[in-house]
Amino acid sequence: MRIVLLATLVVLFLASCNNKPSANANGTLSNDFTFTITGSITGLDTGKVIFVHRPADNKVYDTVEVRKGAFKFSGKVPAGDGMVAYTCFIDGKDDARLEVLAENVKINLTANVDSFDKAVVTGSPSQDVISAFNKQTTDIENAMGALSKVYDATKDKAVLDSLDKVYDRYDSIKQSYVPAFVKEHSNSVASAYIISRVVLIQPKLVSVEQVYNSLDSNVRQTKLGKTVGEVIEAIKRTAVGQPAPDFTMNDRDGKPVALSSFRGKYIFLDFWASWCGPCRKENPNIVAAYSKFHSAKFDVLGVSLDTKKEKWEEAITKDKLTWNHVSDLKGWGNEAGKTYGIRAIPANLLLDKDGKILARNLYGTELDKKLAEVLK
Repeated sequence: MRIVLLATLVVLFLASCNNKPSANANGTLSNDFTFTITGSITGLDTGKVIFVHRPADNKVYDTVEVRKGAFKFSGKVPAGDGMVAYTCFIDGKDDARLEVLAENVKINLTANVDSFDKAVVTGSPSQDVISAFNKQTTDIENAMGALSKVYDATKDKAVLDSLDKVYDRYDSIKQSYVPAFVKEHSNSVASAYIISRVVLIQPKLVSVEQVYNSLDSNVRQTKLGKTVGEVIEAIKRTAVGQPAPDFTMNDRDGKPVALSSFRGKYIFLDFWASWCGPCRKENPNIVAAYSKFHSAKFDVLGVSLDTKKEKWEEAITKDKLTWNHVSDLKGWGNEAGKTYGIRAIPANLLLDKDGKILARNLYGTELDKKLAEVLK
């Protein structure tokens, strides 16, 4: 629950498309487009629907006009990609988001203005697959959503830690649905999407590579399939017990800092960003651990997934993060993040004096307990 996803917990912006689709204001579409989403929204005479995807490391927003409750949005799925994943929402109502997996077919979307996230989407085989998975996990998603609301409303550390443990148990249950479902739908690129948004955010399945290998080879060869495979390899390279891959990145003054320069100390490698609410909630725990154990050869290296230097520096000052900080200001394209397979933040690794990975993703009091154990 402390995690900010590559997109969100419910829908990801991760997509396997490298073209920017668009539609003009009056809905006239070019013959070059090979899929069309025809929408009908009850209760909305005029307005806008925003379609978002992430073809690379930055989100792309496309705005489509709604007229008399109807709209059309078209685009093209490049050959070999299989599908493109969108998050869409009504302008001004971005708390009700819908995921749409588009293929080069005619797609229909029927919704109510007050429950857009419950829209019925038909015509796309990939959408049918993700809808079937979502139906299986509806009760778990509802429970996780309810916990998230409580989490956001409290500042009590003991309550937050307790909620995290319950949330993680629900997340583990949700992940347990994935192997059998992916095996049953092994020929759909939507299954690769499910692995990316359900498992790779915070892997709890020991057999994640086995699940991936159960996909048909043609699915693994799609752009999204290859991306999932690359992330799995990165996670394997940075598993507990492995030597932490070295990297060099500039600090706030533009000076290069190498991870290997911290050898001889226990290092907490912290991936975060100024815009990440859960990261900012977690910062006081890191501050407390740093204050308690810094004299015992414990240090922190913060790696920011920010894109704006002023926001990054402002958060460092406001949260009193007095350790070393680096960033290439590439957001989700952060090179160190890619090396370590970071798909959600906050994310962290604890390294020993020789640069070997001791633990991943220690939150709340877990960091304090682990440091007390290794530094005794």
